[in-house]
Amino acid sequence: FEATKKEVEQYLDLIKKKEVELSEYSSIKLNTLFKPEKGDSKYTKKYIREHRGTYPLYSSKTKDEGLIGNIDSFKYDFENKECLTWTTDGIYAGKVFFRTGKFSMTTHCGILVPLRKDVYLPYVSYVLSEILPKKALGQKGQNKRVTIDVINDLEIRIPIKKDGDLD
Repeated sequence: FEATKKEVEQYLDLIKKKEVELSEYSSIKLNTLFKPEKGDSKYTKKYIREHRGTYPLYSSKTKDEGLIGNIDSFKYDFENKECLTWTTDGIYAGKVFFRTGKFSMTTHCGILVPLRKDVYLPYVSYVLSEILPKKALGQKGQNKRVTIDVINDLEIRIPIKKDGDLD
């Protein structure tokens, strides 16, 4: 018992000596951190049948990470980087996904292309996952939408350092 007590006291001393720096937050317009875009309406079931391939095509579907099919071309190339997408329509409008690689999207999906390298996408994804479904426009139980206008008007709280840079 005495050995454990001494070990705990040593840890407490270490904790007391550490300076804990809490982040400040700033409300920042989402469209200053990301370029929002909607997918393309040319991607239909017929298009998927006629253009089978290896590149993912995402939609507002939430099952299978939103994958609706694989086609022979891509619009977005995030081979060595990440972006976020969101479902724009349906019961689950506002569902957020991480994306990497080469892919395309239907008009029922939107993409947030990072404008800065210092944005921590897991944090933004978490915040948006809480906010976007509540911002979906439409009646309960009916088809809801999270439009580009909703995204452009949205502000999120981002941790900032004392010098004002994103934390």
